[in-house]
Amino acid sequence: MTEETKLEVNRAEHAKVVTKFLTDRGVYDFVQILKNDPELLSKITVKQFKLFLDRINGMIQNLPIGERDSYGITVHLQGMTGTQLVPSITDKPLLLELAFKSLPRLKRQEDAMYLLPLMVNALHFYGDGNGRTSRTLHLLLRSHVSRDAFADELKQALGDAGRFDSWNIDPSIINVDIEKIILMRHGIRFKEGNGWNPEMPEGFAGLFTAEAPATLHGQRFNELRKADTAYCFIAARTVLESMDMFGECLTTIDAGKFLSIPMMEIKFGEGGGAWRAVLHEYNKLKMEHVQVMIDMFVRPDAYYTRDGNESLRDHFIREVEQRRETELQKHIPGP
Repeated sequence: MTEETKLEVNRAEHAKVVTKFLTDRGVYDFVQILKNDPELLSKITVKQFKLFLDRINGMIQNLPIGERDSYGITVHLQGMTGTQLVPSITDKPLLLELAFKSLPRLKRQEDAMYLLPLMVNALHFYGDGNGRTSRTLHLLLRSHVSRDAFADELKQALGDAGRFDSWNIDPSIINVDIEKIILMRHGIRFKEGNGWNPEMPEGFAGLFTAEAPATLHGQRFNELRKADTAYCFIAARTVLESMDMFGECLTTIDAGKFLSIPMMEIKFGEGGGAWRAVLHEYNKLKMEHVQVMIDMFVRPDAYYTRDGNESLRDHFIREVEQRRETELQKHIPGP
């Protein structure tokens, strides 16, 4: 048996365990009642919700009870539009609580079945199984004709091709739209039109030089910069301006200026305090990014796609549903 086949078998076995737990223990029936009873829902705490997620993820990964918990690691999230870093481990609980406490303020209560699974994926609490945990939560909150229909959907969602065989609550659907909102809040201008056409800051030909950093702090920041260039630039600029050093860390190459990480290394010196300040500003931007994800469900009329034609909430839901339908059509036998 190949490693790939073993993975498929393991996932199938874990899917059976999760399905049995959610159906035989009455969790599925309880959630169906919960969805239609705001008073009962208000009695559920964010801690109880988080423990439930831990249990689901633990069973998905086949982890012993004592090892079922969130992982405090730096996570790269791979989505449809590329790789991004998720918020810091210290901010994740706060953001989950913010999302959970926003449920009573949703314009439509059925939006919870997109918002909460989106948080699981966007925050990436776990070392593995975030997508399967997200899909499990989505299916629990979704309406089904019967428990058996739910069980069938869940087995598909937890399978090796679950992101294609079920609804995939993928943050990358809206990441670029949200990034435009954040960048504009922090002074990055965009060319006329509703597309993705950011302008360089005045006098700049690019954001960072391609120079190789020499120190460990600089190298770590450079790796971060490769994943999230624009947010890293804003974070570095904020700290450098507060220290009155921004202009001293710029390098002019050909047609314009660039921010130089090696110059930052010289100005920051050997201590890590300034670098920690930059990381703090960066994490604030990542937190703001997820806050917009939450707020777009609470205040859908305040957030629109880059073309201005659709609210981000409606765009996100439509894309999730449309991608699911597209995958289903691929599996329909021809005439």
